[in-house]
Amino acid sequence: MLGAGEVVREAKRVLPRLARQGSYIAPSKTTEFGLYSPRNRWRKPILAIPSELVRAFLTHEFIRYADQDDDLPALNNVRVFVLSGVGESFLRRLSRPDAPFRGQHEVLGTRYIHADNAANTAYRVNVAESPLGWLHKRKDAKGNCLISREEFEAGERLREDFTKGMMTPRVTSDWAIVPARRNTKRAAANLPDLNETALAARQRVAAALIAVGPGLSRVLLDVCCHLIGLEQTERDLGWPRRSGKVVLQIALVRLADHYGITGKEKRSADRAGNI
Repeated sequence: MLGAGEVVREAKRVLPRLARQGSYIAPSKTTEFGLYSPRNRWRKPILAIPSELVRAFLTHEFIRYADQDDDLPALNNVRVFVLSGVGESFLRRLSRPDAPFRGQHEVLGTRYIHADNAANTAYRVNVAESPLGWLHKRKDAKGNCLISREEFEAGERLREDFTKGMMTPRVTSDWAIVPARRNTKRAAANLPDLNETALAARQRVAAALIAVGPGLSRVLLDVCCHLIGLEQTERDLGWPRRSGKVVLQIALVRLADHYGITGKEKRSADRAGNI
């Protein structure tokens, strides 16, 4: 049986290669197991891995069985292993030896903050703090992000206005409290704690959700604003498992169109329509 030190040492050697998109561990004809990579079109393993190490990785939860969401090439019903969430956290800790805990929970990315009457400003942020950020950073076997940059920016803009508007679950379930623009002064009398910036933000959230439609607005609120994961959202709404990503992407495409975010909206819409 491998000791803890040996497992960690082997994890440092194997897991970075397994983390490459499309890579997996599977039984090999020449060795017990091998690490296969799209680098050589999965023709032969790039690393030989003994079964003892595979069992150790499973025990430490560094790897997991692949499922259909991993979008791997056809494997003729062979069960294969891919990097798990625990394995990803292990690699992030390795990437930040000066601050391993922060490295484990941080996935840096760029967020474009929208400001009224001003150009968008780019900031480095920890996108792992939101389910939307996680989806934007995860890629399929072809190397494409699960949601596009435009879809991610649209969801983050909605979240930004939600935060500026100091909105609560009650407010998001009762749009009567969000004033129409022409009635802002009259409605503001019922909201004495809100300033003009917050009221304007609420109006933008209301307009965005109306544009997306009632059938799609709930998933945007849950995932983008309340930071509820897709699996929990599916359970809360009584949806079939793995259906949330499809609905969320359609909603984000409509949201990006509402905001006028240019670039890849049409391609994203086409992709969402073909899911």
